[in-house]
This record gives sequence, structure tokens and C-alpha cells, in this order.
Amino acid sequence: MPARKRKPARSGAPEFPATREREPHATPPVAVLRLAGRNGDGDMRADEPRRQISGILLPPGEGRGKKHGRGGKRAFGGGRAWGQLRAGDMVLARLSWSEDGDGFTARLIHRISRERAFTAVYRREDGGGGFLEPVERRDRRCYSAAAAEVAALGLEDGDLVTAEVRASHRPSRGNGDMPAKITARHGNLAPGGGLSVIAAVAHELPLAFSPQALKEADSLRPFAFTETEAEERLDLRDAPFVTLDPEDARDHDDAVWAQPDTDAANSGGWILWVAIADVAAHVAPGSALDAQARERGNSTYFPDGVLPMLPERLSADLCSLRAGEERPVLAARMVFDKDGHRRSHSFSRAVIKSAAALAYEQAQAAIDGTPDAVSETLLETALRPLWGAYRVLRKARETRQPLELEMPEYRIRLREDGAIASIEAEKRLDAHRLIEEFMIAANSALARELVKRPLIHRIHEPPSAEKRAALQDFLRAMKLPANLPASPQPKHFNAGLNRVKDGEMQSILAEAILRAQSQAFYSPRALGHFGLQLRHYAHFTSPIRRYADLLAHRALIAHLRQENLPAEEADELENIAAHISETERRSVAAERDTNARYMALWLQNRVGERMPGRIVGISRAGLFVRLREIGMDGFTPLSRLPGGPFRFDAQRFAMVERYADNRRQFQVGEAVMVRILEADSVSGRLLLDILPPTREKGKSSRRKDSPLQ
Repeated sequence: MPARKRKPARSGAPEFPATREREPHATPPVAVLRLAGRNGDGDMRADEPRRQISGILLPPGEGRGKKHGRGGKRAFGGGRAWGQLRAGDMVLARLSWSEDGDGFTARLIHRISRERAFTAVYRREDGGGGFLEPVERRDRRCYSAAAAEVAALGLEDGDLVTAEVRASHRPSRGNGDMPAKITARHGNLAPGGGLSVIAAVAHELPLAFSPQALKEADSLRPFAFTETEAEERLDLRDAPFVTLDPEDARDHDDAVWAQPDTDAANSGGWILWVAIADVAAHVAPGSALDAQARERGNSTYFPDGVLPMLPERLSADLCSLRAGEERPVLAARMVFDKDGHRRSHSFSRAVIKSAAALAYEQAQAAIDGTPDAVSETLLETALRPLWGAYRVLRKARETRQPLELEMPEYRIRLREDGAIASIEAEKRLDAHRLIEEFMIAANSALARELVKRPLIHRIHEPPSAEKRAALQDFLRAMKLPANLPASPQPKHFNAGLNRVKDGEMQSILAEAILRAQSQAFYSPRALGHFGLQLRHYAHFTSPIRRYADLLAHRALIAHLRQENLPAEEADELENIAAHISETERRSVAAERDTNARYMALWLQNRVGERMPGRIVGISRAGLFVRLREIGMDGFTPLSRLPGGPFRFDAQRFAMVERYADNRRQFQVGEAVMVRILEADSVSGRLLLDILPPTREKGKSSRRKDSPLQ
């Protein structure tokens, strides 16, 4: 039988080198690839399904597409698309095959689609199969797991897995379960613990460092202040720097010291020093440690632990500003006048020896008159001067009027066995505000110092017209003045908050204002920070836990040495900024989900109890109620509201009874009593019943006043 003629490849299909002679300058072929996740070096692995060959996907390359940067360079698909890629995505890319045709590198053009991958907990059933319980709280379906697949993977009841289901799949059993293919097993969830693993897997956070990165970390040696170092570093070892952090902090990025300015021309002024751990002294560009830090983008903090950006050898040891140990730093020296305006600033590489590692509460207690044995020795030399500098910076803040949104945060404390010890609202102290104000000052000074150099800036743009309009509607519904100007400034939002005296309602209004804001992000362009009311702002003060800060340190070191950043590093800032903006959002979502799961776990033994709450949101599907005790939001479906039926009134942000003569309505801000129906620690879902209001004899339960009055 004669050999079948080979059909010519369709336009755009990749070809092996053996199938045709490629012209030296031919355009690389375009193909559809399926992403398989990142490897140990942080590279994105991709599969070419038709050829069943694997390769590496690279960030958008130069070519036609969106213009960016001063040099007019263009990138396929834009940097943000690269930062949002996930395993399971289908992308269009331009391929360059290896010489032997058994691999390739590819440049992203754009993402095509995303397979329906999800994270779930496997539950065993008789017969060897079972079902998958999704961790996503909005996914109420069950997915079936084939017995053969379960056996092949050795799954046990309670295992956390990743699975895929495609839109073409149909329910496989009479109970309506969707068939799913399990693609990865992540281990068994310990009863009542390890809930952060669910979020880490669901949000694709890296759980382990590569062997090469760990080897590099182990090979690093402690800093030694040698003669060579002394030529470049300022000796500040005798200065009474202190670190102020949460009581259980293990990584200390920053230390502070202040002293009155003795310059007669600056009477009442202060000199503030902010020393930041010199992580760049240990993490070199192009190293495995650098690649892993860049992949993570930032550390992620959970009640039961931390997924650090850097291995513990650095984050909790070599780079941490431990008390009594010499540490290399980048130091900002800032001079402020009596009204808190910065007169000058300078930066240097230095070495310090922190006098003490103080907890916020410990330092605050000392200032308030109840010092302990450690803080008492530092009252005059360190703490009182710090509070003196803080007072003048507060004056400048009040003049600048940045956005003031102080919403309650709840701390989940665990016992050694992983069980929850308590969930409590954290107190906001002046010690917290002091450190925040000092760090803002240092970040702003750094951005001004490097304004003409390649740098990743922290950007917060003014709210959009659509978000301003939505906030206006909310204010009207709440019977608050809604006459915001066309281009409102933070002071206008602050004024609205100050009109509300009730603490819980002020928190709800603060959230509404926060939702009206644009989302902050990183960019190589200095576009300003609306919320802080600063023209120049960059992240500099947390290089142990944020990659943006490490890059700022490298830029500053090059500036101090009167050198330029390598061209390839400067050219990559656009893609890096998009990537770390995405990793930050990923970590925030993972932290929020984990807190919700621990709160649901805390409430599991209290199902059926009555609790006071307040309505914080309304949709057509029902009401969102925040429990006063722990600040967790639960949901009450429309079908379970007492009375009814109800209709959603978008203009009033209310659910209104349809037909009753004396119509009941539920409105955002209303205090209600609820009963806990369900608390699911796997999904973090909390279902609540709103209890009928207690009526006084002869009186209606209809609420006449605005919840804000």
C-alpha cells in the first residue's frame, strides 16, 4: 500500500524542524498551549496538546501590541495578563522549537480560556469511590470521584485535592453529581487545623522552596562588619534603634530612632532615622533565591503560620533586625520641622545593632506610664523621642488629610495544638500609627530620591465616575449628605465618616467608601497615591516580605554607587509590576478565606445559638449579616427571611415586604438578631436565620428611622 500523503499543516500549527526547513528569519509559529503550573525555578510550564510536547512559557515579548514605557517598547498581551495566568489556562503563544524538536520556549500573546479547575475535599463512600466537596463557598454542588482514580492516587477520606470539570460534562449519577478528574493530591486535613493549606492550594500559592534556593540560603553566612564593609556603610551600632512589631513577629524589617534637631534654624524640629533590613546584601539578582522571591511576590500570613517570600534562614534570621545583633541596613535620615514638613532627607547603607525588639503593646504601655523592665531602660533614649517625632508628623498628616479608614480587625489566636484559643478585635494604638507614619515617610522619601531612576512605584488612582455614583446612591439611601464634588478628595470622604457617631455604622460606611476606591497596584510609572495624598510613593520598608521593596533597595544601592540598573532589569519592571500586583491580590484573598474558615470552625459548636448582628449588604439573593462578636459575615437567603415575600429595592439598599399592610423592610445598617444555621470550616460558609423582631404590645415593628440616625 502506498504511503499516505502527509496533509500540509494548517496555518499557525507548530512544526518540528524535521518536517520542513525553516528559514533563518522565519516568524516563529503560533500555537494553543495548556499551562501546567510553575516548576521549581518559577518558570511557567506549558504543554502543546497536539504534539504532546512540553516547554516553557515566557512573559510577553517585544512586538505588536500595547505600547508602554518611555522607550516606546511594546508587549504582547500586556503585563497584567502574564501575572494572572494559572495552571489549566489555554493560551495563544508564539513558539521557538529546540534544535532536536523535543521542547520549546514560547512567548505569550494572550489567554484564550480557563478550564474549570477547583479545590475540594475528598469524601469516601462505600464501594471505593466518593465525592468531592468544593472549598469555594459559592459552589454548592458535589462532584463525583471514580473509584479507579481514587485507588490509583491512594486517596483517603479528608484529603485535599485539585480537580477539573469541563463545561461539556454532565451529571454522572442520579443524584446530579458532576464527574470530575482529580489532578493532584495535597495531603489530609488535620481535624480542626491546617485550614491555611486549603487557601494556599486553592489560590496556587507556592508551598515549598526549590532545593536550589534552600541550598543557597543554607550557604549564606551572617553579616560581618569588616573593613571592606566599613568603607561603604555608616556605623550606627551605638544608636538606640528599636523594632516595634506584633508580639509574635519573627521577621523584623524595620528599626527606628529619633532625636530632636539641634539646628537653631529648625527649632522644634526632629531628625528621624528609619533603618530597613538590607536583604539585597544576601539575595543577588538571578539567584535561585531571587527567582523564588519573585515568583511569590510577597509573604502570606495565616493564623496558623506564614508562607514566607524568603526561606526562614533569611526571613527569621540573617535578614531580621534582631536585638543585640549587628545587621546590615539601608538607612533613611529625614529632617522634619515643628509642623511635620520634611526639610531634607538622605539615604545610606549602614550597620545597626537594635537595642530591643518591642511589641506594640509593650511600647504603648511604657509611654502610658506602665513600663516593664525592658522598656523602662529605653524610655528616655528611644521611646519618648520617637513619640516626639510622631507628634509633629501627625500635624503634617492632619494638614495633608489622607484617607482615614480605620476598620476593626480581628485576631485569631491558636493554641499549640492548633485549636482556636480566641478571636478578638485588635486595639488600634498610637504605637501602630507611629510605625505606619514613619514607614510612609520613608517610602515617600525613597520615591522622591529615585524619581528619575527606574523604579516600581505604588499607585493608587482616584475613584472612577461609576464608583463615585454608586457611593452617592448609598449615601442617599442612608440619609447622609451625598453632595460629593465631581473630583472628591480624601478629606471629603473623611468628613462623611466624621458625621457618623455609631462605631459599627461608621465601619459599614468606611467599607462603602473603601469599595468606591480604585485598587492599588504597582507600576514603573510615578502616578501618585490618591489615598495617602502623596505625589511620589514606593514600597521600600518591607524587603523581607515584599519583592517590590527588594527591587527598590537594589535601585537605591545602584543610585548610592552612582551606577545604573542593568538594562535587562529595568526592561523587566513592567512585567514584574503586573506580576507582583497579582500575587498581592492572591495573598489577600487567601488570607481572607483562611480567616473565614477559622471563624466558621470557631462557630461550629454554636450552631443553633442566637447572636446579635448588623446587616452589611443586600443582594437579590438575600442579606449579608456581620456578627458583632467576631466580625464574621454570614448570609441569609431570601427564602428564609421572616414574613415576606420580599423584593429587592436597589435604590434604598433594602429588602422590602411586598404585600403586607405594614410592610417590613431590612436595610443596610440595621441591627438584627440571628440564629446560626450552618458553619462550614471547609468553605468558610456561614448561614444565618434572621429572627423576627420582638414587638411591643400594640406597636408596629416597622422601622421609621434611618439606621444612621
